[in-house]
Amino acid sequence: MVSSSNWPKISIVTPSYQQGPYLEACIRSVLDQGYPNLEYIVMDGGSSDGSADILRQYDGQLAFWASEKDAGQADAINKGFAHATGSIMGWLNSDDTLLPRALERIAHVFMAEPETHVVCGHRKVIDRNGAPRGDFFCEMPVPFVLQRLCVVPQETCYWRRGVYDRIGPLDASLHFALDYEYWQRMLAAGYRFRLIHRFLGGFRLHEESKTSTLDAVRTRELGIIYRRYLKRETTETELLRELAETRSARLPFLKRTTADKLSERPLLFVMLWLTRSPAYVRLMERLGLL
Repeated sequence: MVSSSNWPKISIVTPSYQQGPYLEACIRSVLDQGYPNLEYIVMDGGSSDGSADILRQYDGQLAFWASEKDAGQADAINKGFAHATGSIMGWLNSDDTLLPRALERIAHVFMAEPETHVVCGHRKVIDRNGAPRGDFFCEMPVPFVLQRLCVVPQETCYWRRGVYDRIGPLDASLHFALDYEYWQRMLAAGYRFRLIHRFLGGFRLHEESKTSTLDAVRTRELGIIYRRYLKRETTETELLRELAETRSARLPFLKRTTADKLSERPLLFVMLWLTRSPAYVRLMERLGLL
């Protein structure tokens, strides 16, 4: 049994603005982890929807919180990180959630693997009411793949403080792809992502989310990132085609990842096993279905 003093301190920053309907669920998902060495910081951008009242209710359980005007999401996160003292860092948007035992799983990897600097995991997609809408299995975040496609679910990504000290705060000029730019900066600094094959976060998809409303901003900011890190003019469509045609970047990880995905869906594993059995093949041939 690891004593509470031996668990690494995890600092989490939640940026929020006008997210009152979802803010408390986000806060509870962090506090209910029961993680023994947590530093939780919430930075609200001066919301007028009662968010400050929610934060006051958790005043004694938050390491720091403020409700004041900021220059956007990245600026709010940077302000929060300025208060953070943990050896592990990450942020959780106020309309997303952590899944049970997520912080424990993350901490275990960092404690067991001193060479690991950045981790990420799989996500559950939820609707505005928190009901499940689907699963997102993170693809292999090897450099060739991640440089061309943002396969890392932001709410599952955590890193050591040394990474932050080296690459600095988020780019506050970005309003959609600020997480993807940060991942690219990590890759450029030589860091590699360790995929934890567990569901760690809940991504809330709703009508007011950035994913639903900022498509033009997304396209513009992806172009900036491609020029900055790939050093060329290109588009997401072109990079997806390039990724599909360069299979060698993914093959070394394919068998393990497929097995891990199936372990999350045992019924699917059984179905695939049955469909590959000789008896099944003979039956389908007799029925004229193969």
